[in-house]
Formats: sequence, structure tokens, C-alpha cells
Amino acid sequence: MQVAKKKTPWLLIVFCFVIFWPLGVILLIKRLAVDRSATITCGKPLTGLAYILSAIGIIYLFVTISQGSGLTVHAALLIAGGIWLSVLAYKTKETGERYRKYIDLIVNNSQTSLDYIASQVGVTFLTAVGDLKRMIDLGYFPGAFVNVPAKEIRLAGSDAQLGFQFARADPVPIQEPPEAPPRVVSCRSCGANNKVPAWQVIECEYCGTPVQ
Repeated sequence: MQVAKKKTPWLLIVFCFVIFWPLGVILLIKRLAVDRSATITCGKPLTGLAYILSAIGIIYLFVTISQGSGLTVHAALLIAGGIWLSVLAYKTKETGERYRKYIDLIVNNSQTSLDYIASQVGVTFLTAVGDLKRMIDLGYFPGAFVNVPAKEIRLAGSDAQLGFQFARADPVPIQEPPEAPPRVVSCRSCGANNKVPAWQVIECEYCGTPVQ
């Protein structure tokens, strides 16, 4: 079942970082837990934020030492927060890179074998199963499910025996061809191929990033 939690607004997160950064970190973690696009794209921005927080802490430390105050609680918290945030940034970036690989293999290359997917991503079978189940819960693969006994992932509309997507044999009414057919556009965030109608902007079916 897809997670349907309310996302914390980015403006509120930035505001909290400015006035009280620990609260900003908490809200950021909550946002990353439910935001498909942020999980994939926020690794580098978080790294930059960690550097900024650490730099402020180090500067604050030098100032307090020069004034004879020594290490203060504020300086220690800023430096510790920067280190902790850098760890979070690393894990977020690592997760985002894995998710991009899963999407490329499953969506763009129509791979369904969990053993093959795990080997190509460079993780164990159980890790791949856990990752894909979480991605499905977050809405990366709408209508999909992981069949552990068959060791495959099945997307919406896939054949239960063969394990790949097929075109439904529904009757198609005869109509005039469109002036501009849909384009296949690769999402700049997750890399998934999306069919985009001419002159329109849509959300990526897999991560929610605007695609045009």
C-alpha cells in the first residue's frame, strides 16, 4: 500500500534551520521519509548543508577560544550536528543512487528477476527485496508487488506467469492520429522513461518530479 503522509513544506524546513537547526533536521528527516523525489535528489544539497553547519561551528569555536571561553556547548552542538548531517547526506545519496538503478533496470529495461536486479545494483537478495518493498510503499512503482517465492517484481498490468508487461487486447476506437504524438522523456531525477503528451508538463510516474 502506498504511503500517503503529508509532506512538510520546504519553506518551513528552511525557516526552522535558520532559527533552530535541530528542529529543521527533524522536519527534514520526516520529509525524506515520504518524498520520493527528495530521497533521490537531496544527497548533494544535504552534503553542502552539513559543510555549512560544520564551518559555522568551527568558526564559533575559534571565536570562543580566542576570547578565552574554550569549547562551548553551542560550538560543540554545531560541529556534532554538521557531522551527523554529513552521515545522513551520505546515506541519502547512497539510497538515491540505488533507487535510480532499480528504476532503470525495472522501468527502462523491463527486468523483473530479483536475483538479476540485486546483482546489477550490487546488493544482496534480501536488501533488494527490502528496498523494492519500501519503494512500492512510497509509490515509486504504482500497482506493483514483490513476489518473493517467484523471485520477481511484478508491475501493474504484468502477466502473472511470464512476469513482464504486456499490451492489453482492449478494442481501440478508430480516431484521427494526433498532430504531435507523446514523447518519451527521461526524468532528470530518477532516470525513468515517461510518456509526455505534446506541450504538457506531467509528474514522473515513479518519483513525482515534473517532466516536460
